[in-house]
Amino acid sequence: MVVYHHVVKDVDKKGGGLMEGKVAAAVEGERGDDAGARAVTEAGRLLGEVSEQERIRALERFALLRPCLEEGVSLAQIARTHGIALKNVQRWMQQYRREGLVGLARRRRSDRGKRRGIPLECVHLIEGLALQRPKRSAAEIHRQVSVVVAQKGWPALSYGRVYDIIQSIDPELMVLAKA
Repeated sequence: MVVYHHVVKDVDKKGGGLMEGKVAAAVEGERGDDAGARAVTEAGRLLGEVSEQERIRALERFALLRPCLEEGVSLAQIARTHGIALKNVQRWMQQYRREGLVGLARRRRSDRGKRRGIPLECVHLIEGLALQRPKRSAAEIHRQVSVVVAQKGWPALSYGRVYDIIQSIDPELMVLAKA
């Protein structure tokens, strides 16, 4: 089994700062194949794609898990010592074992920046009504959209969600709609 060493930052428990430390990671399987090496290469590449802030958070979480990995301290003891919910510590350990250090970094939502739970056709309807002349109020658009939503069987929309969609329309489109 081949073992690679890489340097990571660790949390200084006294001052809360970061300090350098060495971590060993086994990367090659017992069969002698290089599947493990590929996995670490991919994980290293992914860790490089994570923001610096998320990389620091992953290293801090690893520092919390380290006593369990190296000294056999229980996860419950780690959770009690640091005042963290046991479920969180268990989830971090599972993610670390499955994905390595990159598993401890927070993932971005795959649908980040998109409207969730609202059909695209409904968003287009709201935008279309907002761009029509004469200009309608957000309350009037909400009332009209509520009728269509009920007819089509879509989930009901709050006034706030309709208002947010109207506010997110590109200002240049609003200028063009006035002309």
